[in-house]
Amino acid sequence: MEFREFAPSPPAAPFIDAFWTLATDSEPVPSDAGLVTPDGCVELVFARDRSSGRVKCDDPNAKTARECGESFVLGLTTRPFHFGYDKAGQWFGIRLRPAAAVRLFGGDLAATTDKVRSVGDLVPRLANRVAEILESSAAPHSVERVARAVADSMPDCVNRQVDRAGRALTAITQTKGAICLSALSRELGVCSRQLDRDFDQYLGICPKLFARISRFRAAWESSFGANQESWASIAYRLGYADQAHFCREFHEFSGLTPRQATSFG
Repeated sequence: MEFREFAPSPPAAPFIDAFWTLATDSEPVPSDAGLVTPDGCVELVFARDRSSGRVKCDDPNAKTARECGESFVLGLTTRPFHFGYDKAGQWFGIRLRPAAAVRLFGGDLAATTDKVRSVGDLVPRLANRVAEILESSAAPHSVERVARAVADSMPDCVNRQVDRAGRALTAITQTKGAICLSALSRELGVCSRQLDRDFDQYLGICPKLFARISRFRAAWESSFGANQESWASIAYRLGYADQAHFCREFHEFSGLTPRQATSFG
């Protein structure tokens, strides 16, 4: 299995966190072999050709692996997701920034939280356009064309609640969750309860949980840094109460201890 990640160009960076490709060999992989941890983003995943195998993702409602189809959305996650595949194939992924996902999906985004949905059911025009690009272009040449397709799919105007939720998501993400949410509400001109309602409507979670996920992402990425910090240093830098608090949250969002995560990476 070969995984590669690409940074978006500057014009695409406001919408897209990263692009990625996954190429698998011919041997099936069980549906609990791969791991996706919460990062505050939304993944759009496309099979590069119709001969690719099917990705299977665990389904917490059915307690079984769900076959994801040729293109699917993995919404914002609040827990670790596991995946596998049934045969060789190639996949292309778009990791949408949360504010862009709210803008693109609107009220439909909440229905994807901790779930897998068909891209075609949610944004059919974008799904068809990306499929066309992937069929006609090799990976290095398709990235910028896909980025333009995503940008073109963004609505020119959104309602006040979508704009407010997007601004809040950006602020929380940029501070890695280290932000006073009541102060953020005042800055946005609403009370804390209204911000809670915005998040519930458009993400299906509360601002505090999203801030915790943003902080966990920073901790997860620190676990694989070139200059490895001590766990105590990471916990202190990211504002955890103590190392025990850090380890509890790390395990909640990844299913692993920090030491296990280092071995996993």
